[in-house]
Amino acid sequence: MTIALPPWIVLDSLIQQWLLEDIGRGDRTTAGLQLSQETLSSAHWIAKEAGVIAGLPVAARVFYLLDTRTRFQPIVAEGQLCQPGDIIARLHGSLETLLTGERVALNLAMGLSGIATTTRRYVERSQSFRHSWWILAKPHRV
Repeated sequence: MTIALPPWIVLDSLIQQWLLEDIGRGDRTTAGLQLSQETLSSAHWIAKEAGVIAGLPVAARVFYLLDTRTRFQPIVAEGQLCQPGDIIARLHGSLETLLTGERVALNLAMGLSGIATTTRRYVERSQSFRHSWWILAKPHRV
């Protein structure tokens, strides 16, 4: 399945706004660690419950906007069903960048995955109906 995203020029300004809102005058927890940009680390995103994964390209963009050297490697495909314990993505980059972007990126991915999971449940339930449903638009005058 091919997922069409809005152009990055649209999404980048939203992501930057969310990062500014989250970080504010600085990420005090990360700043308190007194890390340098050269302190590298790796991380794994692991599913806590079963669901449909969505939003990984947008989550990856969060880290890209913070530091273009950060690698975000999705392990599962967008729209794929996962189980608890499945590795969703691997990240590698400066520890400061990973810590600074994690909250915004995870909030986006978890929110979009929640919507995708709920949608899947509704679709599965609706398939048991014997009736065909049609949505009719009432004509209107211009």
